[in-house]
Amino acid sequence: MRIAYLSYTYFADTDFSIINIMKKKSDLYYFIIVESNPNSLKTTAINIKKQHNVSGIFKTNIYPEIEKFSDIIDMEKTYIVNICSNEAMYKRLFIFMKLLFKLLRINIDILHTTMPYPKEMFPLFFLRKKTILTVHDPVPHSDVDASKEIIYRKKRFHLIRNFMILNKNQKNEFISMYKLKHKNIHVSRLGIYDYLHRYIETTSMDNSDKKYILFFGRITKYKGLDFLFPAMKLVNKTHNDIKLIVAGGYQSYYFDISEYENCSYIEIRHKFIPDDELAALIQNALFVVCPYIDATQSGVVMSSFAFNIPVLATNTGGLPDYVEHMKSGYIVEPKDINGLADGIKYLLDNKELLDKQKKYIEERYRIGDYSWNKITDDLLVFYKDIINSKRYMSDKINVKTKNIQYVNR
Repeated sequence: MRIAYLSYTYFADTDFSIINIMKKKSDLYYFIIVESNPNSLKTTAINIKKQHNVSGIFKTNIYPEIEKFSDIIDMEKTYIVNICSNEAMYKRLFIFMKLLFKLLRINIDILHTTMPYPKEMFPLFFLRKKTILTVHDPVPHSDVDASKEIIYRKKRFHLIRNFMILNKNQKNEFISMYKLKHKNIHVSRLGIYDYLHRYIETTSMDNSDKKYILFFGRITKYKGLDFLFPAMKLVNKTHNDIKLIVAGGYQSYYFDISEYENCSYIEIRHKFIPDDELAALIQNALFVVCPYIDATQSGVVMSSFAFNIPVLATNTGGLPDYVEHMKSGYIVEPKDINGLADGIKYLLDNKELLDKQKKYIEERYRIGDYSWNKITDDLLVFYKDIINSKRYMSDKINVKTKNIQYVNR
């Protein structure tokens, strides 16, 4: 089976793990879109210092920051789709027309992409019958204009038949919201972000130094920090030797943090956190806290589980599908400061439970039902169902301008 996987730099933490396994089970080509905005150049896994100043489709050698992952991705079958900020729309369309021709030459069976296509990517709708779209957020977060986002998606979703979402809890709502068919939805899940394992040996500390719990990731309103900070104030009354480290940037705080900026029990690292620093912070935390007021699934959870670190999370969205209460973490209700504080204190007072949870995470996510091996096996079955469906395009298409004959299998 020949697969093209088209994604963005900011999904690399997820993509690297699935690509690493999938390349061993199929004929896989990987296309990474690099845009000029800061969120594309500086991401969780890829930190590009300076964008290549020519738009087009290139080999990975234009970015050494990506080539360092040669142990994970096949550089011979990986390409950069480089989009500079000053390019006119017709030039962007031309780039994706070139990408379409490249996919036709490769003669792919499946095109798997991870974002609804913007206008310049419309040429790729030519392959819509063999396309599967991963929707990372089946239900828009509360910090975006939901009505605008839903309208944008509806315009594009009706051109694609096959979708993948990453938690089972939101499947019915997703289908209802966009009027989709159950048979065209593949419910998958995230596995651990095991690309972070390259930092294990060089960053670990002695367990006796663990005196903190950790919140990390983008600072956005739906993450619930305005509930976590006052909860830590309550925790400090009985556990004054424990502090909370908050590590992450993206935007300024959406609430007044002046009370907490210089207190002894909260350390704020408001900046972009590179992977080596992040890995050290996770490995040496007692546990990670996700006090989200809404959620889909969470890369924060999977980064934590990469080091077998339990997570305290809220009962919202897909989080309970990943953080199993009392097994791989602890679940509390969202927007409940007292409940959040009680949950933190409960885990702090039950070290044996934390140790059991670490063992459970390792067994379930490395070799069990939630491992990348199982995830990719299930995905390949869905690919085959798409290929074998009656609607799958089987015509021969002659693209005279490129002298391509495209035959679907």
